[in-house]
Order: sequence, then structure tokens, then C-alpha cells
Amino acid sequence: MKIGSFSASMYPLCFCSRIALLEGENLTLLSQSVTLDLKMMAKYNRHCAKLVVLDMLMIDELRGIDSKPFYIFKDSIGNDDKDIMNNAQMNHDYYLLGYAYQRRFISAFWAGDYDSAEIYCRSMLSLPSAKAPTLQSIYTT
Repeated sequence: MKIGSFSASMYPLCFCSRIALLEGENLTLLSQSVTLDLKMMAKYNRHCAKLVVLDMLMIDELRGIDSKPFYIFKDSIGNDDKDIMNNAQMNHDYYLLGYAYQRRFISAFWAGDYDSAEIYCRSMLSLPSAKAPTLQSIYTT
């Protein structure tokens, strides 16, 4: 991947959608925006697409709908976040795995299932990627 490539430009787009979700953007508008971006991400940067699909699952959960965001992968990934997590585990992609645990943690916490949220948090913090600073921790310090 070259610096300045179209593939690399997908990461800021991915992070913008995550920040908009966490800051409380209107979920319907965010869902529409992310749906448009997903097709482009699947074509140019599948890793970003996986991250955004996890966010889309959280948006769907909060809205009470199922937009089936896995359609962009044409069954090469699976149909739920467990498949993404298994794929990340096999490929030692601890960032993606941590992102999936973070999604599960936030969903469980928002639903009031604090026991599950604690399990997901501990799972996320046990990953090797939790030992190194991430963009989010650098941004907040």
C-alpha cells in the first residue's frame, strides 16, 4: 500500500463513521452514509470494510433492524461477527479482533448486561494489541 493511495484513504473514512457513532450522530443518517461507503470499502480496502460492518451491526442493534451488512463480502466472510472474529483469530489480526470485542462490549453495556460487558472487556484487554498504544488512546491523551 502506497502512502496517499485510495486504499489508505479508507481508514480515515472508517474512523469518521466510528466517531460519528460514538458521538451520537442520528443513527438513520449514519446508517445511510455507512451503507454507501461500504461498497467502496469492500472494493478497495476489505480490512476497513470489516471494521465498518462491525459498526453497522451495532447501529442495526440500536435501531432494532437487520440491514444484513455482510452482503458486500459475497459470502467469503460469513454472516455474523463470530465469523469475522474467527477469521481475525486465524490471521492473528488482533486489531480487528479487539474491535469486535469492543463492539460486543459497547452493545452489552448499552443493553445493561454488565456481566457480559466485563467478559468482553477482559477479552479485549488480554489481546497483544491492547499492550501497544492505539490511535484512540493517543488521541485522548
